[in-house]
Amino acid sequence: MSNTNKDNKKITHFRLSLLDAKTHKQLFSLRFNRTGFFVTVVSAAVLMCAAIFSLIAFTPLKTFIPGYPDARTKKAAIQNAIKIDSLENVIYRWELYSENLRRVVEGEQPVNIDSLIAEQHRKEEQAKDPEYLKKQDSLLRKEVKEEDQADPEVEASPLDMTWRVHNVPHRNNYMVFWHTPSAPESHIAFMNKAHGVCMVKACYVCNTAKVAAEVKEKFERGDKLTLKATGYLDKKVTGSAEIALADYTQNDKNGTPKDSIVSAWTTFDLSKLGSVDEVRFEMLSGNKEISKYFCMDDFLASISVEY
Repeated sequence: MSNTNKDNKKITHFRLSLLDAKTHKQLFSLRFNRTGFFVTVVSAAVLMCAAIFSLIAFTPLKTFIPGYPDARTKKAAIQNAIKIDSLENVIYRWELYSENLRRVVEGEQPVNIDSLIAEQHRKEEQAKDPEYLKKQDSLLRKEVKEEDQADPEVEASPLDMTWRVHNVPHRNNYMVFWHTPSAPESHIAFMNKAHGVCMVKACYVCNTAKVAAEVKEKFERGDKLTLKATGYLDKKVTGSAEIALADYTQNDKNGTPKDSIVSAWTTFDLSKLGSVDEVRFEMLSGNKEISKYFCMDDFLASISVEY
């Protein structure tokens, strides 16, 4: 009985031989068992997978895989990242301009870029606050309800005088120019310059009520506020024109000071600029306490486009 158990516990071995078909001479012989065979097969598979992974991961062979980014794709990705960063900077500049525009309309002091970023973070935090959102929703519903109940014949109130055209009836549409490094719209561009030419003629300009008040309060003899327009064609200057929005340098025939402030829509002759693809505006004054913005309307130009 014990001999039978010993025989059952014996490990079965196998032999793999390679023989010559003619002489039956043994050329190769391999002796193995089941356990050794499976261990060898698994180890070989693991080593082969590791070798294939290393070849793909650490050599240029990975670039031959369909869909794997090549050098051109990486370059395009880097360029897109740079463009996105530039667009973010432009958006921040527009947000700064929008915030400063709102503050000037409301008679407040403009903010700098750091204040705008802090304000943006504050708004982002408020947008996540349920109580703040609930309060804003209630205010909006109340405002809409009041508008629905209001008399439709009642006209809306005029703009605040700090932003209105000085001393003339309010127009429905006109442009306000603000000379500041943070404002991106310091020029008027002709977009179809590749297909034609643009000959600027003239436009109407006027001081804002805020600028007029500052001039009366802070100007002294010898001060002057000048609006300068410069024309460009292919980034080369074509000509320039100037108009005095406030002049405290002139005297009358008797030598009496003759101070003047543009307080009505005044024609600004731009014909000296000639053919342009861009017109840049600049406000010049020796008095640094004067705000540099003005109103513009009816920009007149002759445009000839060929297709």
